[in-house]
Amino acid sequence: MIENRYKIINFVNPSRELPPPELTVAKYRFNVHLDYWNSPRCISKFWRLYWNDTPGAIMEFADSAIVMSPGTMVLIPPYTMSLGHTVMPFIHNFVEFTTGSSFASVQTKPVIFDADKYTGKLFAGIATGQQSLAIYVMIGELLLNIPKENLGTHQQRASDERIQKVLDYMDKHQMNKYSLDELCRCANLSKPRFLALFKEEIGIPPRRYWIFHRMEVIGKLLTGTDMSISEIALQTGFVDRSHLSRVFCKHTGMTPAAMRKNYRRR
Repeated sequence: MIENRYKIINFVNPSRELPPPELTVAKYRFNVHLDYWNSPRCISKFWRLYWNDTPGAIMEFADSAIVMSPGTMVLIPPYTMSLGHTVMPFIHNFVEFTTGSSFASVQTKPVIFDADKYTGKLFAGIATGQQSLAIYVMIGELLLNIPKENLGTHQQRASDERIQKVLDYMDKHQMNKYSLDELCRCANLSKPRFLALFKEEIGIPPRRYWIFHRMEVIGKLLTGTDMSISEIALQTGFVDRSHLSRVFCKHTGMTPAAMRKNYRRR
């Protein structure tokens, strides 16, 4: 009698569908020649990634300053206050992106990386059609290499749901001028409590945040579309081009025409 040494094993495929990462590139530009970058303090809901091919710029944050020398790559989490200074004209590269609920907790301070280590895939003989993939790969590598001590302490988005609701409302109606009463009703908070909580969560008062956000939107229209400045003025709630120019220059240090020319110069 021959012993059967083999057993029938019911094989169940353990594989599961892998959900895609919550990562979206909102805007990017490479090889931008900038003559002027003396911007006031700003704050953004986007992750911002900056690196320069030539020296000439300094970035300042709440407790640090970074000289943007060639080879220095700066990753700036959402809602991180910053400003830039021009020392002399320089060549700028940047990527703006979102991570959704991924990386939901991170310190609001910049992280410095070696640009040469991460940008090689973008320019080392890569086919034009593959550049977008290379950008996503680069961002993924940077996010995975954020130091552990920078994670798990502060929120990219407001940790308080009431303030996050207000931020979402302001983002959805980004060109509207809000009354404080309207925002308080949205958060279901009294004025003193709302102002204190917003400042605690975001770091600046709601009106200042709205101004930063509005200037950011206008800047994207100036540098990323072919709309005339008059058209942008009307679309963003200004009386005319002159009105937009006065307000924009007051808050950014340059006129809309100068910004458009500066960012489109090659």
